[in-house]
Amino acid sequence: MKILYAIGIVLGLIILYVIGSTLNKKTPVPEGCENLKVNCDACGIQSCMVRNKNKGEE
Repeated sequence: MKILYAIGIVLGLIILYVIGSTLNKKTPVPEGCENLKVNCDACGIQSCMVRNKNKGEE
């Protein structure tokens, strides 16, 4: 019986993930947030992927 509960919980989480992803894709970008650029000058994390990507664009 414990296995059925575990399978039910996993399936429930997968269903919630799929529903959340679908709703997120359908949500429009808020007005004024279409072309935001990240300002990484104050951030000290050297291994950040966003920071490394932005350095290549400068």
